Amino acid sequence: MVLISKEINEIMNAQIMKELGSAYIYLGISTWAEEKSLHNMAKWFNAQAKEEYTHAERFVNYIIETGGHVEYQTIDGVKTDFESVEDCIKATIEHEEYITGEIKKILEKAMELKEYEAIEMLQWFIKEQIEEEAQSNELMTTYILFRKNDALWDQHLHRDEE
Repeated sequence: MVLISKEINEIMNAQIMKELGSAYIYLGISTWAEEKSLHNMAKWFNAQAKEEYTHAERFVNYIIETGGHVEYQTIDGVKTDFESVEDCIKATIEHEEYITGEIKKILEKAMELKEYEAIEMLQWFIKEQIEEEAQSNELMTTYILFRKNDALWDQHLHRDEE
């Protein structure tokens, strides 16, 4: 039995690419930070990349479980050269806002099509994006509190591996 429409299947396949692209973006930031000896920042963004990969897996699993077909799309190259820590944080905030918008579009389409299974699954992503945006904004808040001192901020920044 197929519980996923062709339309939702297609836009979820596109979202898989965006989630994997998010992981790529955060690996790029992690690499830049490591090159600048900002090891805690590098570790934080590396953990974020892993989390984004698990988001892609959620979409993959959902598509399979509902009888759909997974198609992986091409991920573009990512930026690995940034002007500053602040530039990295701004890119992160902008990207998370973009992903939130994309998740909302999928949810709106699922609601329009009355795909209740998809609506339920996407509610998890809506909650997750609230957390993602809050974390991104907290990066900027703490960076400003540390008076944009990269070394001090990096010493403050830590994240447990998930």
